[in-house]
Amino acid sequence: MKSKLFNYLPLFALYIIHFQLLLSNKIREELRLELGLINVFLSPILMIINTVLLVLLLRSSRYSNKGKFVYLLLNLPIYALFIDGLFAL
Repeated sequence: MKSKLFNYLPLFALYIIHFQLLLSNKIREELRLELGLINVFLSPILMIINTVLLVLLLRSSRYSNKGKFVYLLLNLPIYALFIDGLFAL
């Protein structure tokens, strides 16, 4: 059971990345005031989940180094947006 769930780890992580990008873009464009509190509370939770998934993926021997590198590159904009959001507060 655990190995079947572990196969879907990159897909789940990509969904989190996609959701974070959508949330940050919506807040930056039009919903800054209405969703500001949601972003303040939800973004750190998503970053913790994303970091745990990143560590699990990087420690795994199941995926190639190329796949790990691509996933790491996909995470860089998320961390940049998160840090930018921290300085915007």
